[in-house]
Amino acid sequence: MRILFVFSLLLISLTISAQQQPRKIPQEYLDYDYLTHEYEHLNKDYKINIPSAKFDSIVTKFRFIPERIDSWKDSLGVVLVGEFGNWDQGRIASNRITYSHLKSSYYLWITPEEAKQMAEKRGFKHPYRFYEYFRFHKDKWDDEMKQFMKDLRDKVAKASERSNVAELNQRKFLSEALKINPKRIEDFLKVREQRMKERRTRR
Repeated sequence: MRILFVFSLLLISLTISAQQQPRKIPQEYLDYDYLTHEYEHLNKDYKINIPSAKFDSIVTKFRFIPERIDSWKDSLGVVLVGEFGNWDQGRIASNRITYSHLKSSYYLWITPEEAKQMAEKRGFKHPYRFYEYFRFHKDKWDDEMKQFMKDLRDKVAKASERSNVAELNQRKFLSEALKINPKRIEDFLKVREQRMKERRTRR
């Protein structure tokens, strides 16, 4: 289920990128630290605590479809849109709060447990903080991380059809690493097969 959830997010993101020009999101929304925000209806572990009447009012105000709210992730999305009063921040907050070591593992070509160990070794308690570290803060990498990323770039360069992997900036390099990761592709095919079986079962 965890792999299915992560792939659902990835597939939605890739589909939107391929079919639409990205809508401009205010920079302050992207820069905001959603992990340290003091939420009205979430505790420090992001557990939901909200009166049903308040929850229902958010569902109505923002025109959520009640029948599609059937998981913690769905309910979290409702609470976050209500918290910030707009869909963009609700979506960004949800993606960062639910970010997992599994997704980091797809970028870094390691297992989720190895990603967790790398994060904890550097003092990162939340998976997204580790992602910020290896994605945005190259200037803060320790020597071990520098060597790891050098080795990863070499691996990706050997597997990629692109000839300029060594010259790619960190954002484009990580996108390429994610796209061609053999484990991610394997998991994607499994998820796709599972979904096809579920659709055949419903018929």
